[in-house]
Amino acid sequence: MPAPPPDKHRLAPLPKALLQRSGVRLFAILVTVEAVLTALHVWITWAPSGTFPRKLWRFVHMDREGNLPTWFSSTQFLVLALVFAAIFLVERREAPKRRSNQIWLLCAAGALFLSLDEAAALHELVGSILGAVFQNAESGSWLHGLQRFPSYYWMLVYVPIALPAAAVVLTYLWRRLGKERYVVAGGTLCFLAGAVGLDYLEGRFATPKHTPIPLSISGDTFLFDIFLVEEYLEMIGVSLI
Repeated sequence: MPAPPPDKHRLAPLPKALLQRSGVRLFAILVTVEAVLTALHVWITWAPSGTFPRKLWRFVHMDREGNLPTWFSSTQFLVLALVFAAIFLVERREAPKRRSNQIWLLCAAGALFLSLDEAAALHELVGSILGAVFQNAESGSWLHGLQRFPSYYWMLVYVPIALPAAAVVLTYLWRRLGKERYVVAGGTLCFLAGAVGLDYLEGRFATPKHTPIPLSISGDTFLFDIFLVEEYLEMIGVSLI
């Protein structure tokens, strides 16, 4: 029986070695951009007050909204969402009956939401709404008591959703991926360390002026730029993924 004619509309798979080299180059580009953003933050925000205009300070500050680092971070999440969507389409074509492929759509939706959240500062809006709700709640109620939460209020909504979702996705990817699982797991942990761990500490101890926090160790005091470390961990984590 003669072999069926080749499908002219089916794209030939790219060589694995080429994909690996492209991935390394892309990661190098992302890390370089992140290093430049870090250098700009250090150069301008660590300078003595009044050295640079306030607008320029805001434009490069890693923890301010609606500026250059925010645009880069939002774009990263948007591209990541497109990557997850492309993986879903490929997986559905290769194994249309595998229902677990739907998790790639969950990843795409999550990355798309994080892109929107970065660009539009949704978490700050959620925090403001919750603050108003807690303040106006009946005195003595559990809602009123949540005013004592020591960090950002938005974490009360985001963290209970994000951590279980991350656990489900990581468990799935750990089973599906080869050696890449370590890179993805490392990237996810880096992102969560910044977005959850350091964000909690930032909300609890940081100054409202977004300046480094003075820390004392063994009698020596130094300034810790928690904003820089937090945002860099998030960026490098997404780059790894």
